[in-house]
Amino acid sequence: MSVALHPFLSEPRNTQVLSKLIVVDVAPTRAELSPEFKGYVAAMQKIERLKLRTRKEALEVLEEYEPSEPFAKFRVPLNTLGAAIPEIGSFPYAPGERQWTGPSLFIKGSQSAYINKHTLAPMESFFPKFQLETLDAGHWVHGDRPVEFKELVEDFIGKP
Repeated sequence: MSVALHPFLSEPRNTQVLSKLIVVDVAPTRAELSPEFKGYVAAMQKIERLKLRTRKEALEVLEEYEPSEPFAKFRVPLNTLGAAIPEIGSFPYAPGERQWTGPSLFIKGSQSAYINKHTLAPMESFFPKFQLETLDAGHWVHGDRPVEFKELVEDFIGKP
């Protein structure tokens, strides 16, 4: 999303580099990360630190942080992720500072708060041609509703 706003793309010779933008359940705002997200990183770091050997052991640790749906698939350097937490919630531009006028599709999970009534104005400021679609899902929209997600993406890409 921030790449679409980069000054490079507004140079006349680069206007064809990006024709459409799809953003999934995140808004162009500056905000501190949720305690839940910080907890997920802490859980992954704990699993790595304990050098657990089985999936069952890992799920028991994750259950402390996410009792409803524990998962154990992460392939990122956790020390890097943990150190980057203060910056992950940032956004490089303020509303009105940059704008991308190409077609933009924002897909939101209805059970997620990442895109909400407070983020609509910044979205419109940065992406005046944005379209918002909502699926009955949490933050992991593509995982919760893969078929519907794929249909939205294909429909959007197929539009002239």
